[in-house]
Amino acid sequence: MQLSTERGDLTLRAAQTDEWQAYRRLRLMALQQHPSFFGSDYAQNAAEPDRYWQERMANLDPTKQQTFVAVHESQFVAMVGIRRFTDPKSSHQADIWGVYTDPNWRGNGLSRQLLGMAEAWAWQQSVQIIRLAVNVANTSAIQLYTRCGYAVYGVEPMAIYYEGIYHDELLMTKKNIQHRTDLD
Repeated sequence: MQLSTERGDLTLRAAQTDEWQAYRRLRLMALQQHPSFFGSDYAQNAAEPDRYWQERMANLDPTKQQTFVAVHESQFVAMVGIRRFTDPKSSHQADIWGVYTDPNWRGNGLSRQLLGMAEAWAWQQSVQIIRLAVNVANTSAIQLYTRCGYAVYGVEPMAIYYEGIYHDELLMTKKNIQHRTDLD
């Protein structure tokens, strides 16, 4: 999918396994700029060797997990990850993770569009329910998810501990509206 913005043209698509460097750059930016919003640690991830990032991207499987990205001039500027459960009794579920947009590209609706791509992928994989967790202080993300049809179903207290402070996360979910009969 192509998108034109004031900052330039973008391509929105699934990440490719050989794009580990672009993924690494954006993921580390997210962890460094918003350390209390992500469960992963910046210093730990920054210290990982190239092989770690290569393997992480090599694990992308079009039936199990995807990372959807907005790309400008070979650089990732936004991303949304989604992982489908694979066990027989839970394969109807998926989790959203790693939602992030480079601050220079915010305001273009990239997270919303990438989230929509992740949802479409999940529904095609027969997923019936998507879950995510979001720091209670991340009001812009909470607003995005609410606008996209996610509803809060709980709170995970003390989900993240960063610099002496515990951070709660809202647990949110969205059901596949085409197959809701047995999930309501």
